[in-house]
Amino acid sequence: MQAVILQTISPRAGMIPEMLPLVAQRGVPIVLMHMKGNPKTMQVTPNYNDVVSEIRTFLAERLETAQNLGIDPANILLDSRHRFRKKRCSII
Repeated sequence: MQAVILQTISPRAGMIPEMLPLVAQRGVPIVLMHMKGNPKTMQVTPNYNDVVSEIRTFLAERLETAQNLGIDPANILLDSRHRFRKKRCSII
């Protein structure tokens, strides 16, 4: 049985060097998520100067990496983790 979709728990999980080429080879859709900091700090200090710009830049970098490693753009979903681990004033 093969995975139907890969959803990363952490943005770093989707960026494991061996993971993305395998995802590309298998043609499995992947969800790349935003996370500020790491699991221990993301709730403590989720400070943004410009929440929209910072999340857009973060996801654009991961999208570019995934595409450069051969993942079909049609198989890439981006998740801003809207309303998750962000201060109330940063929720878009």
